[in-house]
Amino acid sequence: MRYRYIFILLWLPLAVQAMEQNTQSTLLSLERLDYWQSTDTDTDEDGMHWQARLKSGNGYDFFQLYSEGERQNEEQQSRTRLLYQHAQSAYWDVLAGVENTEAEKDENRLLLGVTGLAPYFVETGVRLLLSDEENSALELELGREWLFTQKLVLELDTEWQFYAQKNAQMRHGDGLAESSIELVLGYEVQREFMPYAGLYWHRAWGDTQELLESGGEVDSDWGWRVGISCWY
Repeated sequence: MRYRYIFILLWLPLAVQAMEQNTQSTLLSLERLDYWQSTDTDTDEDGMHWQARLKSGNGYDFFQLYSEGERQNEEQQSRTRLLYQHAQSAYWDVLAGVENTEAEKDENRLLLGVTGLAPYFVETGVRLLLSDEENSALELELGREWLFTQKLVLELDTEWQFYAQKNAQMRHGDGLAESSIELVLGYEVQREFMPYAGLYWHRAWGDTQELLESGGEVDSDWGWRVGISCWY
């Protein structure tokens, strides 16, 4: 995937120049650190999950280092993103960078996307992941928060994954491959610290479902999770 290096060389000097023109700020956030447990008594699966982000920049331009992963049965899968984020308008930002995935097969993909606040306060993220190994994908994230009190927060998050091509080795089909829904209730003990508990549901679709079933893997699952969220 040689073009990702050309892309980085093109936008990196421009991003640094734009950020130097304004006051810098840095934010480190542990968005999710939780223990999850499946309700499927046949598999009895459980594990740890994390989402962490380091963001540095000004009010318009940011560099972002993002890590997300899961550890289960002494096996770990994770992905790391290095992104440049630019505020295109009051409610929408554009993203550009690279993503590295560490799983059964490590891979680097070019990432382009937008993130922002849609009508009715729906937090929206759309990411296009480009690969030269039949693994190009489109990811859609939608989320909504409801404040019951100044400290009690209910969050609803959904994620949808679409692939351009079928890839049996990576165990996904083309079109809609997977979707997930999470409903989480959190309580802000302090503004920077929030424990939470919630439910999740995950399902594979189409050829992806068939590939997972043929390999003896779970294609649909739901369960609960408890964890903490904090930032500095």
